[in-house]
Amino acid sequence: PVPVRNAVNRMKGNFEAIQTAVSRSIAAENMAEVAPCEEDIKTAAQARRAALAMVKEIFAGDPALVTGLEESLAELAPHRDAVLALAREMQHTEAYEYMHTNNVPIIQRAQGYITEIISLVEARNTAMSETIHNVQVRSLTLLTALGVASFAISVGFGAYITRGISKPVRELEKVAQSMAHGDLNVSVAYQSRDE
Repeated sequence: PVPVRNAVNRMKGNFEAIQTAVSRSIAAENMAEVAPCEEDIKTAAQARRAALAMVKEIFAGDPALVTGLEESLAELAPHRDAVLALAREMQHTEAYEYMHTNNVPIIQRAQGYITEIISLVEARNTAMSETIHNVQVRSLTLLTALGVASFAISVGFGAYITRGISKPVRELEKVAQSMAHGDLNVSVAYQSRDE
């Protein structure tokens, strides 16, 4: 979802840059102000096409959304060119009316597709985050259980080793105390299991 979200956000930003440049061209007072707007539109349109190609390639949601977006953008291009032609002729009112009548409904439809794609991507991102969180919780629980089990085994093994060492030492201590009290008729009953 992250690459799709990034591509859609880039596409959305480029889409907005195109609309801003079109609006600037309508408000231009001379041809010299329209030319940079057209260059901005070309640059943003190329970047938008690249982002749309990426979305088309990796979007795992409803392909009809991407197709609808692509068709809307293709439908918008000649209308945008018509607005720019009117702007070049300094027909500001006509350009604005043409844009409002023809471009705005298509723009709204395209923005609707973009919004739906973003919503699906965000929902998938949320689902993936929850899945990752659940896996992390299960892993942490398993690691904790393994840690407790290994600690218990270590304590048990340590107690067994300690008992194996301390039992013969206690017997030797008793024999030594008996000998210290004068009882020399003593024997050590411990048998080693070493071979």
